[in-house]
Amino acid sequence: MNVLKTLFASMVIMSSAAAVAATATFADLDADKDGVISKSEASASESLMKVFNELDSNQDGELSEDEFNK
Repeated sequence: MNVLKTLFASMVIMSSAAAVAATATFADLDADKDGVISKSEASASESLMKVFNELDSNQDGELSEDEFNK
């Protein structure tokens, strides 16, 4: 049962990330062009804010382009 819950949660996160990517590019959201999306910059996208912590795999409070595109 836990495997199913984990699989479902992963699918939700992936589909949410895809929805974010469809509406805003990494370059659009990286307002200061420093190569990462901060939580402040991410706040421009409600859908990204919903999955920000799940995408931030190293938990540094920023999304790299690789993390954003997962």
